[in-house]
Amino acid sequence: MFSAIAVGVCAITAANAATIPTSFQGNWASNCAVTKNSQDTEAAMSIVRIDTTSVSYGEAQCTVLKTSTNNASQIEGTFDCIGDGVGGKEVLSLQQEGGTLRLIDRSGNVWQSTDKLHRCK
Repeated sequence: MFSAIAVGVCAITAANAATIPTSFQGNWASNCAVTKNSQDTEAAMSIVRIDTTSVSYGEAQCTVLKTSTNNASQIEGTFDCIGDGVGGKEVLSLQQEGGTLRLIDRSGNVWQSTDKLHRCK
């Protein structure tokens, strides 16, 4: 009986887990051509990588904990961040407009100079 309840709770938790919409997922950079040079570590560090549950940029990685806005053009929520000058809970907004992506912090500042990012293939 206990294991059935535990499985049910885990299934509900997984179903309610915050996720990042597919339209935001992928690799983003201000200049995708520069990021293709495997010898250019600065360019590699400038890529913003987004998957179903996290955003990473340089040495920082943020995992989404909960979202307050989640639609095709914007996701805003609380992220648990570690690395490169960030730590703990951060409120971030990911905004898409005209094929570009911006990451904005709780103060309205563009996060880590990520203005006008384009999806890289």
